[in-house]
Amino acid sequence: MPTLSQNSYLTLAADSILKDRTLSEFWNESCQAIQSELFLPHLIEYQGRGSRLLSELSNFTEVKLSFRKTIIIPKASTLQHLSVFLPVFAIPKAEKETVVTRKIRIYPVNESDMSDLLSLARRAYNLAIEHFKNTPFSEQLNVTDLRKKIKTQVKAEWDGRNYRAEVAGEAVREAFKTRTALISKRKKGEKCDYKFRSIKEVRQSFVEQRLTKKFMSNFFVTEEIADESF
Repeated sequence: MPTLSQNSYLTLAADSILKDRTLSEFWNESCQAIQSELFLPHLIEYQGRGSRLLSELSNFTEVKLSFRKTIIIPKASTLQHLSVFLPVFAIPKAEKETVVTRKIRIYPVNESDMSDLLSLARRAYNLAIEHFKNTPFSEQLNVTDLRKKIKTQVKAEWDGRNYRAEVAGEAVREAFKTRTALISKRKKGEKCDYKFRSIKEVRQSFVEQRLTKKFMSNFFVTEEIADESF
């Protein structure tokens, strides 16, 4: 029974939760001890008097940070406590899916090919940083033109080596993010400057934006990857 006030309440229809999957395998004594402090976002569609959606029955407010990212903030209202009885006419409604990122360990089938891609990303990034350091801001190329220029250059340099245009392009994008962050720090009065990526750095990386099964065939994968990931 989602309690709205002393004299107002709704209940959940039994049919609406028959397909619910038990999560008891993820529930332990620690969860039981803190369950009263957990926040459960909910939105309820009330079937009755026009079957309209009562937004005031939600216990959260959505804040859109960007076109990709939305966060929810709990409301300070009478809906701080939620209990459930069965049955009648209120049906839980989920309007948006939650996208979850999962990190898994992979091992390259051909280490030299992956080393080529790491070097490629480092080279493209450093070329973009060199452009920023040696070119007045008003004369610097935009991201589209600089990506095109650098990809053409490194493709010629990578003759006979493993080359992927997407890896070089994403490295240039990362350099632009570095420029934006550096400008922001300088506006705050902080002393900072561009740094080139070094082959001696412990952590090396490259970005593959379009994940495909063909590309993943270059790796030994420690966990099964769902088809939805491609």
